[in-house]
Amino acid sequence: PCGRFEVVEATGYNEHSDLFFAVRGGMGGNYGAVVSLTFSTFAADRVAVIDTGFFVPKNGSSVEMMHKFVKFTHSGVTGPELFGRGWFLNGAIGLQAQCFCDACGDCTSCNKLLDNLENEVGLVGQGRAEKDFGEAMWMWSRCSGFLPPAGLSHSTEEELLAAMEKCWTFDDKYKGQSFESKSLFFPKNISLEDLSIMQKATEEEVCKRGPCIIQLFFHGHAALSQPHNCNEVAGSCTSFDHRSPGWMSHFLIYLPDTEADVGVKRWLRELYNKVFPQSLGTSYQNINDLDLAAGRKWVPQYFPNEFTFPRLQRVKCRYNRIDMFSFPAIDKMTVEINDNVCGCNY
Repeated sequence: PCGRFEVVEATGYNEHSDLFFAVRGGMGGNYGAVVSLTFSTFAADRVAVIDTGFFVPKNGSSVEMMHKFVKFTHSGVTGPELFGRGWFLNGAIGLQAQCFCDACGDCTSCNKLLDNLENEVGLVGQGRAEKDFGEAMWMWSRCSGFLPPAGLSHSTEEELLAAMEKCWTFDDKYKGQSFESKSLFFPKNISLEDLSIMQKATEEEVCKRGPCIIQLFFHGHAALSQPHNCNEVAGSCTSFDHRSPGWMSHFLIYLPDTEADVGVKRWLRELYNKVFPQSLGTSYQNINDLDLAAGRKWVPQYFPNEFTFPRLQRVKCRYNRIDMFSFPAIDKMTVEINDNVCGCNY
């Protein structure tokens, strides 16, 4: 008010719950500046995990193996919840799976589930372990070798920070370099044909000077339901609309520093266009796709619920009508407002 900025606290139940809704899934919609964030999380004890690393299968094809992995992970087999993700990387494949053990730390049921996964997919003891949840995240990031010997709970902050820096350096072989990327959500049973298209794409000539990576992230369980921890009079509690079981894909290709490479963009666009008809037609809003900027074609892909985007516009009208932080490179990738949208009410 009166040309001054105001700091507000947004929760799911107070007078700023609309801002709470927007921040929870509204991408970089430019609703103002978040200066502090508080959240609660779940308690986790032990988990059973598989991390194969990247490899080329000796028996069978990587496409067949990925297809079996995709099918099993969403099969709804009896047992604890299973999470997974897979990669195609320049002709190789990588698989990860994770299962939360019971409240007493007993992993018997999880190990039976992972046994079935290994048998179904054709994995033989590749990177299998039981760990507490914190240590498992280091394995999930392929950084177990940098974890301090004393473990997380008995290491100093300095030791953990040093280990974290080593992990970041190890995991970022192309540090400081750029990638172009796109994203699509797929149904839970991705076809062999589409997986084959993805795998073959990572072996193309343009991928030889830097990595071409296709990641598939399991999307299911709690992610399929909107939370209810808010005042729902105005609608859902988050602006994250993607609630169908399946896979979130992320296509990445290394972009040389010296040029805006036409071949890189062509690779992405051709792959995207080939698999789009079999996708859900939606994309993850935290992976900005500048090809969707013109005409804001990203709106129905990022926010398929017809009520979500108009609600985000109303939030921006209320909290950031002057459109702070807007600049040309991202202008078409933020929530659009104008006098016609905002009217005289904000």
